[in-house]
Amino acid sequence: MAEISVYSTIGVRSAAEELFPRFEAASGYKLTVTWGTAPMLVKCIEGGETADVLILSRAGIDQLKAQGKIAPGSDVTLAGSGVAIAVKAGAPKPDIFDAGGAQAHFASLQGHRL
Repeated sequence: MAEISVYSTIGVRSAAEELFPRFEAASGYKLTVTWGTAPMLVKCIEGGETADVLILSRAGIDQLKAQGKIAPGSDVTLAGSGVAIAVKAGAPKPDIFDAGGAQAHFASLQGHRL
């Protein structure tokens, strides 16, 4: 059975662990997966390690692409991720629109929970 080496960010691990066995069963390939954070995996590739497939953040893919370590035109966006913040009902809206405001707000929350 032919092997495919995959370096994948842990951000997609739960979905990938469900999909990878299906791929293996349908294709006959064996996936050898290395899990890590995107920055860790980028460092591995920059340090000379290789993988057949990379599943990374867009920033990681772009960084490696700029270094010529990814085949031109081979990258595709699999998913997008938005990050949000909210406060509990009735709480005042915090001033978190710049780093200073966000730091002051989060410092004032020590010991508080939603």
